[in-house]
Amino acid sequence: MKKIAKYIVIIAASLFLFTGCEEWLDVDINPDAISEGPSIDEATYLIGVQSEWAQQAITPFRWYEQMINWVLWYASDGTQGYEERFEIGINQGSQVWNSYSGSLKHAVALYDKAKENGNNRYQGIAAVIAAWHWFYIADSYDQAPLDEAMTGKEFNYPKPQPLTDLYAHGNALLDEAIALFSNADPGDKVPNATQDYMGKADW
Repeated sequence: MKKIAKYIVIIAASLFLFTGCEEWLDVDINPDAISEGPSIDEATYLIGVQSEWAQQAITPFRWYEQMINWVLWYASDGTQGYEERFEIGINQGSQVWNSYSGSLKHAVALYDKAKENGNNRYQGIAAVIAAWHWFYIADSYDQAPLDEAMTGKEFNYPKPQPLTDLYAHGNALLDEAIALFSNADPGDKVPNATQDYMGKADW
């Protein structure tokens, strides 16, 4: 009798566990995507995008800009100690490339979301942030992926495009942002100074 009760408990626990797992696997299929819901909207997403933007601009990029000084100051001829010479390794430049998967990616997601909902001010802010990234990538490299960038597994090896294409894309985003900021109809959602803590809603 004890064995039968034991088996019943095991079977019941297994059914409960596997049923629960099936539901868990349906949650967060794409955790990077903007979630639909009353509490996750453009205003909420903008805070994260601007935080990433500030972190990306101040920390990794400021370090990257100083690399030319390292090259000028220290020669890799073996006469200095390891800490006093600049060495180019396999991960060199990853600070710039990381922008594809961080602030730029999420700025594009916010842009798409705001455009879909007709919220012109949020779309314009996202366009400005995205343009800033494209300009910096163009300044750092003579060519970089553009049309095939940030497409996930669709293009595992995105084709690089010349910096003239990157500049043109960035300028087009800025032109569009100016038009969006000048549009008499801002949309249903308009950022205030608290939600847009970097621009203070004055673009």
